[in-house]
Amino acid sequence: MAERELISIFQRGSWFKVTFLTGNRMEYFKAQGVAKTREAIKYYGVKHTPGNPYTATVGIDVKFFLGK
Repeated sequence: MAERELISIFQRGSWFKVTFLTGNRMEYFKAQGVAKTREAIKYYGVKHTPGNPYTATVGIDVKFFLGK
């Protein structure tokens, strides 16, 4: 399975858009609510490499979504 590196997490209301890089292609998914967003992150195998920059809507802590 290809590495999927987190690029961004944006929130609009109760919806979250998570963008990630797979190889040399950018992909994304949208999910409603925190629980479904966490499930989708696990399903797609999205990872965040500490130290690399990422973008998020103000107030979103990436560790909150990627933590167990």
